[in-house]
Amino acid sequence: MSLGRREAGGWIPVAGAAALAVALTLRVTAHYGPGAEPDTVTYLAAARHLRAGHGFADIGGEPLTVFPPVFPATVAVLEWFGMAPLSAARVLNAAMFGILVVLAAVWTRRISGSPTLGAVVAGIAAVSTPMVAIASSALSEPVGIVAAVGCLLLLTEAVRTGGLRYAVAAGLAAAVACLTRYASVVLYPVGAVVLLARPGRLAGRIRLVTTFLAVGLVPVGAWLVRNVAATGNATGDGRGTSALSPVTSLKLTLAAVGAWVLPGSTSETVQAIAGGALCMAVAGALLLALRAERRRTQPAAELGPRGGLGPAVGPAALALPAAVFVVLGVASVAWFEATMAIDPPPRFLLPVFVPLLVGAAVVVADRARRRSWRPAAVAGLVLVVVAASLPRLGAFVDRADRQGLLDYSTPAWTSSPLLDYLKAHPVRGTVASDDPYILDLRLGIPAEPTPARTYYASNEPTSELARFLRKAAEATATDGLSVVWFPGSYREYLYSLAELERVMCLRVERHFTDGDLLRACPVT
Repeated sequence: MSLGRREAGGWIPVAGAAALAVALTLRVTAHYGPGAEPDTVTYLAAARHLRAGHGFADIGGEPLTVFPPVFPATVAVLEWFGMAPLSAARVLNAAMFGILVVLAAVWTRRISGSPTLGAVVAGIAAVSTPMVAIASSALSEPVGIVAAVGCLLLLTEAVRTGGLRYAVAAGLAAAVACLTRYASVVLYPVGAVVLLARPGRLAGRIRLVTTFLAVGLVPVGAWLVRNVAATGNATGDGRGTSALSPVTSLKLTLAAVGAWVLPGSTSETVQAIAGGALCMAVAGALLLALRAERRRTQPAAELGPRGGLGPAVGPAALALPAAVFVVLGVASVAWFEATMAIDPPPRFLLPVFVPLLVGAAVVVADRARRRSWRPAAVAGLVLVVVAASLPRLGAFVDRADRQGLLDYSTPAWTSSPLLDYLKAHPVRGTVASDDPYILDLRLGIPAEPTPARTYYASNEPTSELARFLRKAAEATATDGLSVVWFPGSYREYLYSLAELERVMCLRVERHFTDGDLLRACPVT
């Protein structure tokens, strides 16, 4: 067999794993559609406004800054080809999962030089429940994770070659990732650390870092300038201060990592310990291997050509982007959680999954080589990992068939008497709801949110009630105000319906098993 045929054959398992990833995602979302939640509705509303030529706007038409533009813009392009919004998000994220599997394989292969190890990583990624779950949701994470892994792969090539073109490409990938998920800003310090740690002359390393940061930050900076000019804030305001202490935030963050490998019934403390041990084991092993590698290759590096590394770049150095991203990625999520009232960490941690998997594969392969593990032992370890993944994946697919995914892709919302009534009897005037997103998603009804007492995951009180009462009085004086209330969607940080009824006059127009349609009393 020729070398070309062997190379082509090495990619067949990777292509199969990518196809499996896409098929799994489409299978999971076949019954109730992709997982949808409030963020989904905001993204799809932004895509709708883009297609209509109204710019990047929120549900109500005001400029949107709390979310970046890449995911909605991509959905808008697919809608332009005739796809429905949720269908566009479903197909896009399924395709992103397939691309992610291929990138994981390529990255592993570029670090280790082993096509077999690349194929193994691709197969494990394709059947990993956390990645199947996020790919099955109509959210920005799959696009952002692909861009982040692409950036890390390009940083590996920049470390290998010292070429400015790879630093430029990595910077562009970081910009795309950050313009998909603001949390991807962690890629900039990761890239700076990796490129500065690269062996070689200091001037060459500084040139690489400067190029990476300049290319990566200019598009993001332009977007933030747009946000400030349009609304006076860069990434949205009014999120409040987190009620979580740094210790609690770190525990939750590490528990989210531990949940990837432990059963869901495991206690949060045990999950946090497992998550911390896993991150330290992988990142620590890679950093120790890099230290040993540097000691072995230092003389060769000193004799290498100007700006080049020669033999000084080994697998541990090439895996440095994975190790640094695992450490800084986990730390950044814990910091975000401790300082801002934002979503809990599981979703935010998913960009760490592939770097952690790739790093673990490189560490295990290195141990197998150093300790002369037999091929059968290595194959057995891989089979154990895959076999451990399948029961959880099967349970997830079954649960998706029976219960749907996330907030709005569930039987309760697809068979809602209140939504059915509103579809047949459109409400007049201004509409407010404790769950305005479902009204926009299912019926296209723009609705004001009812006020919140505190911010999400925060103890900080808001001033939303007074503003809501003023808007309600204005609406009642014109076309009236309708309140659509879903008790099943009540969030603890919102004012309850009873609290609203104590400060304003509301009468029930229609009562249903899943909620009420109320009307504000006319002004007398």
